[in-house]
Amino acid sequence: MEAYADTMEEIRAEMRKDNGTDRLEAYKFLVDTVGLKNTNVEHRTMNKILEICKKYVKDEKLIHVGCHCISNLALMMENAMYLLTQNALVTLSMILKCHEYHSKIIWKAASAIWNLVRPSQIAAFIPDDLANLIFEVLKIHHHDSRVVYTCIGSLSNLAIALEDFCSVFVDHRINLIHVLAQKYGDRSESKIMTHIASLIANVAVDHDIAGKCAESGFVEIFLNKIKDCVENGMLVKHACAALHNMADTPKFLELFVSSEGLEVLNFCERNMMIEGEVAFYIDGIKQLAEIPDSCKHSIHVCAEKDMLSILLHLLEKTDLHVKNQSNETCLDIAIRLENQKMIEFLVAAGSNMKQVCNNKENSETLKSICNGLRTRKYVKNEFNAILKNCTKLNSDVSNIISNFLPGIDLLCLHY
Repeated sequence: MEAYADTMEEIRAEMRKDNGTDRLEAYKFLVDTVGLKNTNVEHRTMNKILEICKKYVKDEKLIHVGCHCISNLALMMENAMYLLTQNALVTLSMILKCHEYHSKIIWKAASAIWNLVRPSQIAAFIPDDLANLIFEVLKIHHHDSRVVYTCIGSLSNLAIALEDFCSVFVDHRINLIHVLAQKYGDRSESKIMTHIASLIANVAVDHDIAGKCAESGFVEIFLNKIKDCVENGMLVKHACAALHNMADTPKFLELFVSSEGLEVLNFCERNMMIEGEVAFYIDGIKQLAEIPDSCKHSIHVCAEKDMLSILLHLLEKTDLHVKNQSNETCLDIAIRLENQKMIEFLVAAGSNMKQVCNNKENSETLKSICNGLRTRKYVKNEFNAILKNCTKLNSDVSNIISNFLPGIDLLCLHY
């Protein structure tokens, strides 16, 4: 309120020049309204706010506090519905166009839109160009976290209210939201990430858009956020909802597994009370992505789904010998599925052969095991040869270090 008081003095000074008493009275009315603790106001009060905003649409000072008034009043559902019937969104669209480069006004106008677009069955009150306008001002003010927060919130609600919202959520706008998710992905901006997740969850009910969102990198982003902010129940819920709605798209499983998605969901289940919607979304992700119930780790999914290249990537940070719910290692799974290429790779990579050797395998499987063992032995011999041939090089490097760092030779001898 102190900021508005300062603005009042500025208007008084301007009024002395142009004798504009109406403008000062309008500003005083808006400031008094925005300061009300009880937002249960008469219809004539809301009508007057809209009249002032239309009359002084180019006046930055009045419009800023006017949008603030509408935002506050729209928190009450009854007020929101009345303001909608009085074409408040048309007025706010006009404000977005007139003040597209004024971040404070866009922040408050988007907040007002966000609060207005909550009741059900309100599509008739939403201007055709509103979603496009919000995307445009969001692009302009992407560096301002306040604007990003309220614009994303309003777009998330519009995605529910408008049946044709997906028609404006085109590729370059998916990319814009992805850039914002990366920019505001740290813990301090969890509110923004919560509503980005909500927006993606809402638009991903469209299968084509869900696929594009998955391939744009949102699978990895949301999995990372769930792990980093597991204590933030609202963020986890919306992120899981978004993943759920992307889970049956063509590339989802590969992206999910390569980001160790199964471990993330297991971590989530261990570290928070999973119930209601979140439990539904997690079960749905596994079902829609066709992840076998026996899988405990992402490498098990790789073995079950023949994802050799992803398995190779995961081996850098996962124990090859971990077992699934059925007490199977990846090699056991590959043998059960008679995936000869996978068997050969896993044996070459060092899989434990004790349990396998106790079983009677078919000729193709035995051939794959033998090929894998030969590869393992060949790699071991090559590595040993390299080490042997590098003895002189190692000695030369040691001499260089010894000469460069006085006293280090003594440390080497001690070692």
